[in-house]
Amino acid sequence: MKKLIGLLLFITIFSIQVFGQSYSVSLTCGTDVPTQSVVSSSTSMIRITFSFSGTKANPNNIWKFRLSFGYPVGGLYKSGETAETWTDENSPYFDVQANILLTHACTVFMHEFNSSGTDLGQRASTGTHSIVPMQQVSVSSENGEQIIVNSSYVNPGTTFDLAPNQSLSLYPVEANVYDVSGYQMIWGGSSQWTVNNNFHSSSKSTSYSANVYQNGATILPKLSRIYSPTFSNDFGGGTLNAGGSVVSSGGSVPVANGNSITVTASFHTYNGIEYTFSRWQDYTTANPQSFTINGNNSITAYYTGRPVVVSFYFGGVIGDPIKLMWTDNPNSAVTQYYIYRRQKPNGVYTTPVHIGTVNRGVGYFEDYDFSLTNTKNYDTWLEYTVLSYYTTQGTFSDDGWSTIWGDVFASMQSNDLAMVKAESEVPSEYAIGNYPNPFNPTTTISYQLPKDGIVTIKVYDIIGREVATLVNEQKSAGYYKVDFNAGKMTSGVYICSIQSNSFSKSIKLLLTK
Repeated sequence: MKKLIGLLLFITIFSIQVFGQSYSVSLTCGTDVPTQSVVSSSTSMIRITFSFSGTKANPNNIWKFRLSFGYPVGGLYKSGETAETWTDENSPYFDVQANILLTHACTVFMHEFNSSGTDLGQRASTGTHSIVPMQQVSVSSENGEQIIVNSSYVNPGTTFDLAPNQSLSLYPVEANVYDVSGYQMIWGGSSQWTVNNNFHSSSKSTSYSANVYQNGATILPKLSRIYSPTFSNDFGGGTLNAGGSVVSSGGSVPVANGNSITVTASFHTYNGIEYTFSRWQDYTTANPQSFTINGNNSITAYYTGRPVVVSFYFGGVIGDPIKLMWTDNPNSAVTQYYIYRRQKPNGVYTTPVHIGTVNRGVGYFEDYDFSLTNTKNYDTWLEYTVLSYYTTQGTFSDDGWSTIWGDVFASMQSNDLAMVKAESEVPSEYAIGNYPNPFNPTTTISYQLPKDGIVTIKVYDIIGREVATLVNEQKSAGYYKVDFNAGKMTSGVYICSIQSNSFSKSIKLLLTK
């Protein structure tokens, strides 16, 4: 397509009297000169036309016309020339090259020459006029979509000639627009209008006003890709709220490039584990949290998991050891059950005592320190709790104390049975955990060894400095526990690490004072 540039001329007529004759010359509106495409301002052509009248002193004389500018402009001359431009009465126009697109003041002078080429003097002039080049702009698009210009749909590459004070109203078309990679494109997020790849406006509906300094400019709406970020919980199940939509773990919602989306992680109980939000994949901890989308991002919530409270019940018959029974947690990573007992003599609870540990699959524990009785003896009022151990994160379930109610109460066993403890089984795997957690100031570190070996258990602060060595000796296979007293330490996160044979693992301890 030929690109054309026009001009506006303020028209006046100026006449003078010479030798009793009347002469006049006037500029008329310029017309576009389709001699070449407008590639840049340096090749833009403007035709300045004029009209004239008068009677020559001699019919053989000729009139010539001179185009002059009021100040050096560095390039408004007839094509190929670098000085004042002349033409004759047979060519009443000037083709000028606009190297600098500015408003220029110019004058056309009318002279009479004899047949010998002698200048007989000026006969008339137009006075000073302003040449204002029109600006040509192109409206285009990156993905072939149409654009609404001045309320009309136009195809990409459509050009417009703008006179001073004229403008274009612009609105992008975004229905069914896809880029070369197959992404749907819409206005949103980082979208903007550009002029010659420079920012123009971030408003979807905008306008562009004539600017001769930007002749040949391309106006372009830059739409934004629709991405599909995924939202996940680290344990693989549950849901998240992403931008107001409930999304299953591993699901996605559409978000425009550059837009932000607010994500909320919720408390979940899934497959026998209670999951409490801990952090996001970028280690930020605000919940909800806002994320800026710049691709098919993966946003993951990390949780602290601990088993659900063990629901147990009492069994056995009067006179036999007290028996606790439960159903295994459905999660196979819950591998052990720790049994605690406390008494309430005179209405005051004693410190809970760890009285045994059993592996997954056993489902019961018998306390040989006490036997069942139907006598209501408050001096031997007993309460029990069973804490399940989650090996994946080294955490325990919350306690759930239960008392033997009704006709079934406990009394001290007076025979040799009270001196006998059930032998624990040898564990099948390594494990470490602590209870309680959070703690203040003491927590019990429980660990298990499937085979003999040297065991080292150390505690470090959050920057890796060793603060305590709890165990550093040869141990036989079995179940063990050791207390960690942090009474002289400040609140915060500590790391407990165990090493034995080829096994090593670390768990997080939270001290709250």
